[in-house]
Amino acid sequence: MKKKSQCLIRCQVYLFSLIFVIMSAGCGMNVEKAVYESMQSVKEKQCLDDPSRNSPECIQRESYDTYERQRQGSAP
Repeated sequence: MKKKSQCLIRCQVYLFSLIFVIMSAGCGMNVEKAVYESMQSVKEKQCLDDPSRNSPECIQRESYDTYERQRQGSAP
């Protein structure tokens, strides 16, 4: 039963993330940023679900702006 409830929670997180992306894109928000934020939410949820990964590095959330600056800095 526990495994079924975990699966249900994961499905809800993925569904929420998908809805967030669609709504953000429809409102004119940068789609890449919406996808990034959704993926960060999923990563955070996975960290919280798995106690072995429950570390500050796992839970730490990097903002999209920081990610984009790092990505631009490493581009050739």
